[in-house]
Amino acid sequence: PLLRELTQYVTLKSAVKITGTLTGKSFCITGSLSKPKAYFQEKIEALGGTYVDSLSKGVTYLIAADKTGTSAKLEKARKYGTTVIDESDLLGML
Repeated sequence: PLLRELTQYVTLKSAVKITGTLTGKSFCITGSLSKPKAYFQEKIEALGGTYVDSLSKGVTYLIAADKTGTSAKLEKARKYGTTVIDESDLLGML
C-alpha cells in the first residue's frame, strides 16, 4: 500500500534503451520553434536521440530558431564546433 501511495508522486521511466535513426546523437534547442520544446524532445527521444536543456561540449546538434542569432547557446555552439540546424533540418531527420 505504501508503494502504491508513493507512485502517485513520481514518474517512472523505462529502463529499456530505445534505438533508432537518432541513436548516439544529442540535441539542444534555442529560441522559439513552431511547437513546444517538449514536442521535439518526445520525437527525438522516440528515435533514440538524447535531448538536453543546456549546451555543452559534445552535444551533436543545436536546433536554432534563427541560425544567425547571437544567443548564448549559439555562441557556445560556434565555440564548441557544434552543428547548428534549424527546425526544417530537424524535421528532415525525423
